[in-house]
Amino acid sequence: MKESSKTTVKYGMLQGMYWMAQCTILQFAVMLYNSRGYDKFSIGIATMLVAVTNVLAQPIWGILCDRKPKIKKLFLTGLLIAMGASLILPFSENSIVLTVFAMMVIGFMYQPLAQVVDAWIVRMNANGYHINYAAVRSFGSMGYAFTAMGYGLLLDTFGMWLMTPSFLLCCVVFCVVVLKTKEPEAVVAKRKSEVAEGEESFSDILKKLVRNKQYLILILSFLLMTTGMSAGHTFMSVKLTELGGGNMEYGLVMTVMSGCEMCILLLMSKYAGRFRPAALMAVGYLSIIVKMLLLALAGNIPMIVAAHIFHGPAYGIMLGAVVMYIQSVVDHRSLFTAQTGYGACMGLGNILGSFLGGVISTAVGIDNMIFIMVSLPVISFCVMAGNNLYLKRLEQLPVPAVSIPETAPAEIPTGAECPEEVNV
Repeated sequence: MKESSKTTVKYGMLQGMYWMAQCTILQFAVMLYNSRGYDKFSIGIATMLVAVTNVLAQPIWGILCDRKPKIKKLFLTGLLIAMGASLILPFSENSIVLTVFAMMVIGFMYQPLAQVVDAWIVRMNANGYHINYAAVRSFGSMGYAFTAMGYGLLLDTFGMWLMTPSFLLCCVVFCVVVLKTKEPEAVVAKRKSEVAEGEESFSDILKKLVRNKQYLILILSFLLMTTGMSAGHTFMSVKLTELGGGNMEYGLVMTVMSGCEMCILLLMSKYAGRFRPAALMAVGYLSIIVKMLLLALAGNIPMIVAAHIFHGPAYGIMLGAVVMYIQSVVDHRSLFTAQTGYGACMGLGNILGSFLGGVISTAVGIDNMIFIMVSLPVISFCVMAGNNLYLKRLEQLPVPAVSIPETAPAEIPTGAECPEEVNV
């Protein structure tokens, strides 16, 4: 295995810059909608539409990247288009249509890049490199925490117009990091040879993934969990505002969330290999349940902040476990499609969560909505915990003995037939 701390740092920088830029615009989208006076239902619809574009984009990005030996040009194209779309936001203050359109374009071109970076790392590992994903992903949490720490205060001080220049600045640095990240010739050459041998069609890849029971268990349980979690997370910022909080308090919540996530990822980089990915996913789902229940019970801003401490065990564990899970059950030639397929399920969960959260919270209030939606992560936990027990029993089954056909014993030559030169 080829192991290089420089390679880990380079891919860590990709993660760090992705999440810094994401924090400046997509993470504060709901706060932007709040500042422009959108009601709960409109916020739910706007968030749902952005999630729809992400779902549509994920498989497209996956197919393109699986077919390209080099993906840097695609990566940079997505970044540049997202940067262009962000320029619409300062001029759309009085138009909800233009605001949501700009966010949808950013969602289509930028959000899937997270799964592209993940699959890029997995492709490197499949070709002889050893990049510790949990260590690399901790750079993302660090970048996110660093940005969220003071960004909310800056928005409160200078206004929401700061979102676009902040996003553009982060994306420019991101482009430089992408250009500096080399795709090793050995990895590119191997991918070219696989393409020359014949490329699988999208329908073939899809059939293969649909028949993969372990992959289906992962994405369906993740879909249910994301639906419940998204409903709670989307309207957490609305609840925060109702309790008197602003962008600074929201930034504090995001800092605590990503800081705890980073700590868990650093632990995952050392100890994750001791556990089955299914067991880690079940623990992550359980942590989401605890977080949502605490969020529903929170009656003040410090309690909301405290609830997000459990985001670390939840997402910190799941982020590393998902990549391990996919790498262990999916053919390496379909890694980008499989990884972005999981991302599409995450986006679909955001769609359902935003829509259902908007409808239910309008009818019964935010806290009751969270109590209702937490039932979905409970189902996910039960499914994945059951799957882990099944895999554990499967590992304990004795390996069937291979029967070797009996053959007649060879005749041992007599002393008269043995040459004298042979030493016994």
